[in-house]
Amino acid sequence: MTWLLTLMLLFLNGVQSLAADTAKSQRAEQLSHQPIVTLKDSYHDNHKDGNLAESASDCGNDEAIRTLLDKECDVVVISRRMRKEEIVEAENRGMEIKEAVAGWTGIAVMVHPANPINELTVYQVCKIIAGEYRMWRNVGGPAHPISIAWSGTCGRWIVDYFAQTFLETHNVQTVLQTNPSSDGPHTITLMKFEEGSFQSKTKILAIKKDVQSEAIYPSGETVDCGTYPFRVPLRVYADWKNATDVTKAFFNFCSNRTDRRPCK
Repeated sequence: MTWLLTLMLLFLNGVQSLAADTAKSQRAEQLSHQPIVTLKDSYHDNHKDGNLAESASDCGNDEAIRTLLDKECDVVVISRRMRKEEIVEAENRGMEIKEAVAGWTGIAVMVHPANPINELTVYQVCKIIAGEYRMWRNVGGPAHPISIAWSGTCGRWIVDYFAQTFLETHNVQTVLQTNPSSDGPHTITLMKFEEGSFQSKTKILAIKKDVQSEAIYPSGETVDCGTYPFRVPLRVYADWKNATDVTKAFFNFCSNRTDRRPCK
């Protein structure tokens, strides 16, 4: 009788574990898209060592981090640093968070084709986003008010980047939250850069690090190599204390990639 009870318990534990792993994978699949899908596919081309429940969100950084803290996934790739309070929560949950940079993405700055502006400096873009430059004439353009917009669902992602890199969070949030998306002739639009995804009705601006620097357009090469100023590190996070061998192998693969573009 004892052996039968033991066998039943083992069976039930196995079912519960399988259900938990399945739920984790399904939850991760709901959130997963580029860039982690590309990373995982590249990893599995050379590693056939097990399953990985992963999550990534170029725009929904908060949601991706929550899946890691709630142990609904094994590893996340996001476009901002984990915040201090998130690290503290992880430690309180018995986790040891490890971070590495898995790659880069960029933020394209776009205007209407009729806008005479072709390039801006980092300083000018930040002044516009902070709401300190409100007219195009402030940056050498026409006497029209500037409308700020973002494309898709990446408003929060853009806030995180500019707040952590250049500006005070409050200023960026205020401007982005009070300006609806628009493609009007006096709008400046911020968008995640993806080669070949821009339409002819928009004009991508070249960006200068300062007034003396060369104006650089976003491209796969300029983003990867760092010559384009508005490039965002894609950070991979994992709970190293509780990570499986597969999770650690994938994390190490992401942080030591050899398939990045060569810099000229």
